[in-house]
Amino acid sequence: YIFAGGNYDRDYRTLVEAVRRIDFPVWIATTRPEQLDGVPIPQHVRVAGTTHEGFRDAMAGATAVVVPMQKGLLHSGGQQTLLNALAMGKPVIAVGTRWAADHMTSGEHGLMVDYESVDGLREAIHWVLEHREEARAMAARGRERAASFTTRRSMEAVYRLALGEDPS
Repeated sequence: YIFAGGNYDRDYRTLVEAVRRIDFPVWIATTRPEQLDGVPIPQHVRVAGTTHEGFRDAMAGATAVVVPMQKGLLHSGGQQTLLNALAMGKPVIAVGTRWAADHMTSGEHGLMVDYESVDGLREAIHWVLEHREEARAMAARGRERAASFTTRRSMEAVYRLALGEDPS
């Protein structure tokens, strides 16, 4: 199954439209299903919340993880979901290049599509499903990339910046 989850700042409408004609199971894990009010849900799409542990387990069992973020926010969520999916070695598709580019390079560590791009998201999902070996290789590079986002490494970079040193 394709997994997407989270309760806030998500654009599940675009995801549902992108997968409407893709015959592959999708699980949208949210405890705020009202985000999809008025959207006809295809039979192969499951909208159901889960626990924190269940969320991680579902992500770990997924074929790929989509992080479909809303456009036009002053802040964006999704970073933890993205980094956890990368760390698990999952093929990741992020919606919103503005925020996701801080964490990965599209085509190298995961795939990025523009906000609200139904066609772009559909194409990215098709690519992952049709190019399993390449998607696994990309996910392995993503896992290596996610390892650089540890709390310790990030804080050391902040300290170096504060001291006027090169943060790298």
